[in-house]
Order: sequence, then structure tokens, then C-alpha cells
Amino acid sequence: MHPDQPKIFLVDDDLFCLKLMEQAIRSQGYHDIKTFDNGSDCLNSLTDEPDIIFLDQMMGSVSGMDALKAIKRFNPDILVVFVSGQQQVEVAVESLKFGAFDYIVKNETQRSKLNAVLERIMRVRQRLNMVRPARANRFFSLFQLFSLLLALLLLPGCTQNLFQAASRRPAAAPLQAPLDYQYRLRPEDKLSLSVWDHEELSVGSVYSAQPSTEPDARFLLVDNNGEVTVPKLGKVALGGLTVPEAEETLKARFGKSVVNPLVTVQVLNKEVTVLGEVNTPGKLVLDKDRTTLVQVLGRAGDFNNYADKRVVKVLRQQGSKVQESVFDLTRMDTYVQSNTLILPGDVVYVPAKSSKEFERKSGGMLAVASGLSAIIIITRLFLSI
Repeated sequence: MHPDQPKIFLVDDDLFCLKLMEQAIRSQGYHDIKTFDNGSDCLNSLTDEPDIIFLDQMMGSVSGMDALKAIKRFNPDILVVFVSGQQQVEVAVESLKFGAFDYIVKNETQRSKLNAVLERIMRVRQRLNMVRPARANRFFSLFQLFSLLLALLLLPGCTQNLFQAASRRPAAAPLQAPLDYQYRLRPEDKLSLSVWDHEELSVGSVYSAQPSTEPDARFLLVDNNGEVTVPKLGKVALGGLTVPEAEETLKARFGKSVVNPLVTVQVLNKEVTVLGEVNTPGKLVLDKDRTTLVQVLGRAGDFNNYADKRVVKVLRQQGSKVQESVFDLTRMDTYVQSNTLILPGDVVYVPAKSSKEFERKSGGMLAVASGLSAIIIITRLFLSI
């Protein structure tokens, strides 16, 4: 039985967890306990002057973080311990920044953690009772300062994302492509030409045992005038034509010397560039005319753990201007609009979450932050005016 019985509030919308926490605390000799299954009732009962509040992070209409801020505004001397079902470093640091005493994760060691936190709280309360009341306000101000400095030290460094506009979500018109879109040949395109059963007329034939790809350097090049030098035919104007139109043009030209020629043309360099937080960034060759954003990201190996899926950017050069659109791939209600058609030459960029560096380096920061918080509270008791 503790002679100095603190008044304890327990707040958790999970009634089973609430009961377990109450039993664990009562087993340590604390009996002045009041339970709440929502944050609103707890806040309405603050006039009962609780000393300690164990506060669940995830609740209904009032979040744990909002409740913490409201409690500290009402009475900064109430000691609040954040309780969460998951170990989230960002939430832990945020709670400490706003004055939480500690952060506990619900798991098999929760009971021992509750006991340890209560022991530290009782030692702190004993020290506080020994300090002259005149020092209390100044000490609390110093504690706020130290807590803020601690939070600033643990904040992540700035991740330098590419193509950042002044606004996080630029007000740009969505990228458009006609429903009947077909790629048209342009200068510097690299083509393979296949004429069935006529290897001497073919370049990188798809009918050969080892068909050509761009790295093989076996291709026809569309020059700046839109012309292609074709075996036996010389220069043929193909620029601006779709692939089926180019095939029909060559079929008509070869038809003067070949009976019913079967002609196949492939563009070897229809590429899109994928940058940022994907597992396989780089250039991807589009093997068909209609390839969507989601398909491109799938071929790039999907998002990695640091990707900000809410602001996926697609950049498209149109003449001397670059058109930009931003897509939120976390929302199902905008999936059709977000799954836009990707055209050759587009750049798909997946930025990193602002917390990337913090998540990479967080490791043991949660334990350090918890220990430092307790040290700061105890240390302030020995500061002189």
C-alpha cells in the first residue's frame, strides 16, 4: 500500500487492455484509479485533479495526441504516459515534445514497464514535494526548454527531393492522352525492321534466332528529317507515322520487288525514366503503346519503404514547356484518374517521405528519448535559481 496515493486515470478504448492495465497497477498497491474508454470523458473529468494519466495513442473522436495537449494546457503538472499498440518513433518523439513523461508499447513486457514507470514517477513526486513551490514554475519552464531541444535533436535532417514546387500539390491540369493514342515515329528513334524470309532486307529481325535489342547496335535510325535509310530502298520518310502506318508504307515499297512482303517494325527506344523511392529506378523500355502509371511502377520494382505514395509526380515535356501532374496513389476513389497513361519520354518521380532520414537512423532513439526524458525531470529538481 503506497502512503502517498496518487490519483490515476486510465484511458483506452480497448476495454480488455484497459482492464489488464488496471489490474497491473492495482497489484502494485495503487487503488485511487479511474478508467475511461474515450478521451472526451477523461478531459471532462480533469477537474477531479488526477496526478497521473495513462493515455492510449489511438482513440475515437479525440486522438491521444490531442488529449495530451489539452491535458497539459489544463494542468502542466499532470504526468502523462503515452501507451501505444505499436512502436512508432515519430509518435514517441512527438509525445515527449508535448510533455509526455514516457512512452510504453503494449506487448508482453507491458506489465513490467508499467511498474518501472510508476516507480520513477513516485521518485519524481517525492522530489517535487521537497522543492519549494516558488521554484516549480521556473523548473517547469526549463523542462519545456530541454524537451524542445531534445525533440529538435531527434528531428530528421532535410531530405532533398527532386522537382519540388512551392506548393506540395501543384495546381496542374492532369496529364491527358487520347483514347486512341498511338506512338508516332520521331527523330533519333531506333527501329528494328523485319521482312519475313528476307534476312538481307532486315535489320535486327524479330524473326531471327536472336532478335535485336538497342544495346546490340543493330537498328535503323530516324534522322532529323524524319527519314530512315532502308536496305534496297534508300531513304524512306517515316517520321510522324504510327508503327502500323510505317509498316504499310514499307510493305508498299518492298511490294515492288517482293511478293506479299510481311513487314514488322519495332521501336527499340520508347523509354520512360523512373526516379526516386522505387526498388529499381532507371530507364524502362515501353513495349506497348498503352502503359499506365501503376504498370510502370510495377516494372520498377514497386515502392520502397520510404516512398511518399501521396505525391507521385509525372513530368512530360511538351515543346519548350514541362507539364507536371501529381497523383495520390493511396486513395482508391481517385484510382482511375491517378492511373494515367505514361508516354515515351515521361519522367516518373516518387519523392521520399520527410521522415526518411529519421526512420533510417532511429534504431535505438526511442529508448534514448525515454531515458533522457526521465533524466531531465530528475535533474531539474537540483537546479538552483
